[in-house]
Parts: sequence; structure tokens; C-alpha cells
Amino acid sequence: MTIYLLIGPKGSGKSHIGELISKKHKFLFINVEPFFITAKNGRDDLDEKYFEDAWELVKNEIQEKSKENENIILESLGTFTPFKEFLADLKNTYDVKLINISASKELCKQRIKGRDAASHLHMSDELIDELYALSVKETYDYDFCIQNENLSDENILARFLDKV
Repeated sequence: MTIYLLIGPKGSGKSHIGELISKKHKFLFINVEPFFITAKNGRDDLDEKYFEDAWELVKNEIQEKSKENENIILESLGTFTPFKEFLADLKNTYDVKLINISASKELCKQRIKGRDAASHLHMSDELIDELYALSVKETYDYDFCIQNENLSDENILARFLDKV
């Protein structure tokens, strides 16, 4: 089984790309945002334990869904120690392909502001800026990159399918 992990800033289009590929091909997209909302569960501080709990929920979902799916797509900012531990665990169990998704900070902010608040964690402009800076600083050995600034859905699919 292969896990395709879309890594990039909030608002870069990771969820859109995951959903797009899932609809057009036999890949299961697991949107991780609901697991982070569940893990929040009234917490005020989003500390390391919060991230550990959220990634544990995601890992459990992967284990369950891997029984029925050969290809799973996930998304992440790629930041913080609990994610890096989660990634190491994935690599010990599955074939993991890392895909960098990028977009300008201005476009990411615009996309975040237009989201449905019920299905996404609320973020201040300052937090968006901070997470963007953290995310773009991360370096991984990416299998390939998608610069998601002005690409059509067809171009995104072609780029993805050309590389997998």
C-alpha cells in the first residue's frame, strides 16, 4: 500500500488536490482537519500532546482504511515533532511518497479566509503567518512538487499522475 502525503502551508490547496485525485482515480483521501478538530475537544492550548493525539487518530484511521485501499492520500503542514514521529511510523509500515504543495502566502490567506468555519480550525492572521513561515521552512526529500498558484484541475491531475 502507498500513502501519498501532500505537505505544504495551510491554504496551499492540499485538501483540494487530495479530493480531486480521490474523485478521479482509485485513491482514498483522508482529510486530517476533522481529526485535529476532534482532538481539540475544548482545549485552549494546542500543545505537543494535542498534536500527538490528533496524529494518533489519523494513524488509527489509516490502519482501518488500509485494509480496503491500496492508495491513500493525506495532507499536512509537515511541521512539529509529533508529525515527524508520525511520518517515521508511516515509513516503517507503508510505502510513503512525499509531495510538496506550494502557493504564495497571499493566496493561502485568501483561500483560508474563504473556508467554511464549521469544518476548519479558526485562525488569526498572525497564526496563519506563523504557520506559513514554519511550513515553508520544512525540508523533506520530496518525490515531487506541485506549485499550486494558477493550475487548473486538469493540470494538477496530469502533474500528479505523471509522477506516480
